[in-house]
Amino acid sequence: MAMTHEEKKARRRELYSENAEKIKQQKREAWAARPKKERVKYSRNRNIKTAYGITQDEYEKMLKAQNGVCAICGGLSYIKNRPLMVDHDHKTDKVRDLLCSHCNLILGHCKDAKVILERAIDYLDKHRYFPPEGYDDERNFPDWEAVE
Repeated sequence: MAMTHEEKKARRRELYSENAEKIKQQKREAWAARPKKERVKYSRNRNIKTAYGITQDEYEKMLKAQNGVCAICGGLSYIKNRPLMVDHDHKTDKVRDLLCSHCNLILGHCKDAKVILERAIDYLDKHRYFPPEGYDDERNFPDWEAVE
């Protein structure tokens, strides 16, 4: 007599528990055998899907729509070989745009509060802030590295 669906599930669980370590080791070896580039791409896709609910293809479309630059400073998409970060509203979890790590940290540290950013601008004006060389009023940071 054929096994029911529940019996098959129970048998699979039993076989897995009997061979769990062997199965886990086989999975680790199969993962390690994949090319590093493929592992990185898979992990990144899984991470942005889990964290923000978007796929790598959706990320790439956003990046193309932003011409490969940060939505705030206009910096290039890769600073220190790091892709632009997915910015999202922490209250609604709605994805907004892609930001470089610097701009993303600025928003994070001020908790997205516009008043804090306005006060920071007032503070810079008060202390006669002079923009770094290479910066123009059209928000064109050629490279954050040069600013630091």
